[in-house]
Amino acid sequence: FDRIISVQVVGAFKPHPGVYRKAAAMLGLEVGQCLMVSANSFDVMGARMCGLRGAFVNRYALPYEDSPFQPDVTVKNFTELADALLAQ
Repeated sequence: FDRIISVQVVGAFKPHPGVYRKAAAMLGLEVGQCLMVSANSFDVMGARMCGLRGAFVNRYALPYEDSPFQPDVTVKNFTELADALLAQ
């Protein structure tokens, strides 16, 4: 990892928008250049609401929340995630 970013810097927890925006700013990136990877749909939804791309690692074949903020990619594991990212 190049950087580890904690919600402690923002003083709020995900899915608060400030968490995602601060992470992008700390990396010197626009939010649309970032990809949130999570096995929790609420993390992906929070990131998508802020303009980040989202990857849902659905290890247990659970349904995703009924939300307009759907993940850009859904995979079963990190191997599939790597394959999906390389294919883009």
